[in-house]
Amino acid sequence: KNITANMRQKNKPKDAATTTKKSLPQWLLGMTLASAMTIAYFTIPIYLLTAITSLLLRYPTTKASFLYATPMLLSLFTAPTYSRAALSILRPILNYFDFEAIYMDETNVRNQMNNHGKNYIFAAQPHGVLSYAGFCAAVSRPDDPGKVPTAV
Repeated sequence: KNITANMRQKNKPKDAATTTKKSLPQWLLGMTLASAMTIAYFTIPIYLLTAITSLLLRYPTTKASFLYATPMLLSLFTAPTYSRAALSILRPILNYFDFEAIYMDETNVRNQMNNHGKNYIFAAQPHGVLSYAGFCAAVSRPDDPGKVPTAV
């Protein structure tokens, strides 16, 4: 924790989600949202395959197959948009994962390393199959979607 405190920007207040003790309802809500994301991750590919198959075979009827495939077709023809509202709904995930991010600029890190001889581990969010670190990074800074934190 000492290294974390030293690395944190002085003018950036610590996020309230990481400083307070989480209550059981907050933790359970975060777990529920993380579970919903996991279920969606596993069920959406199955839905896409069955929707395409249903469209190709027109099963059970042409009208029913188009109705079933409507969400897929809408997502094909609409551009993805960034939604702060969606990220604010996912905020309890930070309580479940006990997420803390450290944001620094490269100059400050280089000065700390050169002047104080400290060692640092540089990291970025993992790019696994389902990256909850990526979700948490986006949720923790919804005003800044384009930046990847230097340490998570």
